[in-house]
Amino acid sequence: MGDRKRHGERGKGRTNHSAFEYLVMVDFEATCDNGHTPLVTKEQSEIIEFPWVVVNTHTLQVVHQEQMYCRPQHTPLTPFCTRLTGITKENVEGGVLLAEAVARFDAFARQHFEWQRKSFCLVTHGRWDLCIQLRREAQEKGLTLAPHYSKFFDLKEEFELYLCSHPEHLPQRSRGRTIPDLCAALGVEVHGRLHSGLDDCLSMASIVCRLLASDAAGMFRTPVDEAAVRSMFVASTSCIVHVRGLPYSSDAAQVEQWFGEKARLSPAAVSIMYTAEGRPSGSAFVTFGSHQKAVKALAMNGRVLGGRYIEVLPSNEQDMETEGAFLAAPRARSEGARAPRVRKFLPGDWECSSCAYHNFARQNECKKCGGGKQQASARSGAPGRLLPGDWLCEVGGCGFHNFARQPFCRRCGGEPPAHANTSARTGSAAAGGGGGGGDAKQANAHEKGGNGNTASTGSASGG
Repeated sequence: MGDRKRHGERGKGRTNHSAFEYLVMVDFEATCDNGHTPLVTKEQSEIIEFPWVVVNTHTLQVVHQEQMYCRPQHTPLTPFCTRLTGITKENVEGGVLLAEAVARFDAFARQHFEWQRKSFCLVTHGRWDLCIQLRREAQEKGLTLAPHYSKFFDLKEEFELYLCSHPEHLPQRSRGRTIPDLCAALGVEVHGRLHSGLDDCLSMASIVCRLLASDAAGMFRTPVDEAAVRSMFVASTSCIVHVRGLPYSSDAAQVEQWFGEKARLSPAAVSIMYTAEGRPSGSAFVTFGSHQKAVKALAMNGRVLGGRYIEVLPSNEQDMETEGAFLAAPRARSEGARAPRVRKFLPGDWECSSCAYHNFARQNECKKCGGGKQQASARSGAPGRLLPGDWLCEVGGCGFHNFARQPFCRRCGGEPPAHANTSARTGSAAAGGGGGGGDAKQANAHEKGGNGNTASTGSASGG
């Protein structure tokens, strides 16, 4: 692998540097189908394209690209999948088995990185590729995955860090985080066709280079480390898991039923999370009666509920309290009706002195009676509580409240004070499960390109 100069940003004059010498984009495509009686379901999908693109983080140039087609063993290549990805029957028939594709990438990593003592880390667009599809398929086919598949950067999360310094680059669709959304926001080219794994990797490489060339701080420094998070969880006594990607209509009873039918587990309590606007976030914390049952529940990661991939991640009471600013009260299994949602006061929120209505900080008039904010009771502006490890940014008087896992200030990108005891960012603590839109990739075309067929099943793409 020579450091050939290709499309990307020039590296001179920039101040932001990754903790790794090379970043490797990966973006899988998998068998899929649409309609009410699909030939391939999301839990049956198999990887059919295994591409990667390597970026030198010092020169900000693409230095290598490679693509392998994989031959599915249990599912057909459907006409829908070919239309979506451009992958043909001839491509997959001439491809290799997933085991060989994984072995070839591992050999590439050893030859070009490990033996030369060069640091590298994988980059994905969302968590579907490594945390759901590859993990599930490897388990089903008896493959042992190398440690580098458990450590990665999620391009969507790194873009959120960039927005802290450059809010003016918020995508036109404010919640849009597809590859075209990110390219448009940053002014870079979308390469080739969407849902082509190699082309999506090249687009991701352009996004990475543009982010690293910017003056925004803190990006591509602390990767998600799934293996470390799981090991810490197994060694703990926690009985709580974090469930993300739920359909927005899901309630506690449906989550309980899902665990019962799929894993023969009975949760002790389910707490549904809500956004600051009071809408379901697609995320929940689930408490089990023992640590052993919580560990067993992790095997449900990547399974499907209501047509969506569900992530089941290690968690604990501190994560639940920190991230659950808006939680439904835990619903005991003996209760028949859904418990009411309990709202907590956040900094800046205020209570109307006329009608006692809880208003959010951004509201200048009471939503219930129209009273002015100046009439707020003394309860308004209740300060947020600092949990162990949380820290206040001291750079330039910023004062932003950062959670313990954040290595840099989410507002200004400043480093934590010397006395702060921060921890590494974990997959379980990341906020906003977003009903699957934020993390787990769906087969629907909207994950990469926007308006997909909501009836699509299988896991068409990784970008």
